[in-house]
Amino acid sequence: MKKVFLTTCLLLIINLGFAQTDSTNVVSYLTPNYDHIKRVMNDKQSPQYLPKLAKMVEDADTSITIEDLIVLYYGQALKDSYDPYGQVEQLAKIRKILKQKDISKKDADKILSLCDDIIKDNPAEPRAYWYRYIGYNILVKYHNGDTSLIDKADTQLRMILAAIQSTGNGASMETAMHVTHTAHEYFLLNLFDFKFDGQALVYDKQGHAYDQMNVKENPYGIESLYFNVDAIIRSWSRVLNDEPKLSDKPVSEITVDLGTKFVLEMVKTSKKKSTFKIVSVEKVGDTILKNDPALFPDDIPENQIIGYFCQTAFLSAGDGAHPCLITKKGNAAINFQMETEIEYSHSGEFQSTSNNGIIGTVKGIEMWSGPLSRIRISNIRVMK
Repeated sequence: MKKVFLTTCLLLIINLGFAQTDSTNVVSYLTPNYDHIKRVMNDKQSPQYLPKLAKMVEDADTSITIEDLIVLYYGQALKDSYDPYGQVEQLAKIRKILKQKDISKKDADKILSLCDDIIKDNPAEPRAYWYRYIGYNILVKYHNGDTSLIDKADTQLRMILAAIQSTGNGASMETAMHVTHTAHEYFLLNLFDFKFDGQALVYDKQGHAYDQMNVKENPYGIESLYFNVDAIIRSWSRVLNDEPKLSDKPVSEITVDLGTKFVLEMVKTSKKKSTFKIVSVEKVGDTILKNDPALFPDDIPENQIIGYFCQTAFLSAGDGAHPCLITKKGNAAINFQMETEIEYSHSGEFQSTSNNGIIGTVKGIEMWSGPLSRIRISNIRVMK
């Protein structure tokens, strides 16, 4: 099946490689203007009203502009239902069908129906257009389908990809491609025929976030592709802003992203469970120093816990840094244990650390070696 689509993949790779290796070629990339997108996407009188743009893509209307496509793709990140880690259940069903040895016309029609369902929910989902393209190819090659539908699906896929590629070529942080879903990074790697070889979450001096996706040796001499994930990080902030504040009901867990300081107020503790209120959650610098006296005040209120989940250097800012959770509390008479789960670079899945971290009046430190994105802290309880 892969050979059927090789021409599309090669064209995309050639465009990417040329932009990276030809230093005399000046390419101007666009940055999504989310203020503008938010203003027009829900305005029924606007020519960039999302349903209008979705209809243009569905019709493969080539009069649509790159600015329109940017609104359509990046506007999905401004919807209330936006989830950058969300699993699209129809995709799993499609992949299951494609693993079959023989794919009947009924199977191909099912693939197209599942693609339609995805597109109704998210008309800028590139994977849906890719599988639609595959579905029509199957119908044409094995079941006397309409060849014009292949061309239409190809145009639709290229429209969505054009929105992403208009923001960069992925060669560096400065020319990173902006994405709204972590799965789109892997989809693009596969489409460009690159083999994934690890990743890291990195930040530039302006605080913009990037996934550095390392790739294995390839004919283009490309070592890494960069994806701007500001939209994804922004969604974390939206979640953090929805966390209970001091006046809200107590909670039993908190999830924060790397580069965050948080303050908790213990409400009730026992040997089995505890609850707390979230006093504050705020972003801090790229890297903190373990022994920086400014991390914790001299007098922490006895019912409060202060924590940092950050890249942490142990000696100086020039030394290597690791993702660390550093905590300290105010009550000298009580020490707490806690459970932590960590997420590796936007995977969307948390893994238990198998640790029972300790929160005391002396700084408690947990350290990891991998590129972490978030941590979930729960079950804070009095030590036995």
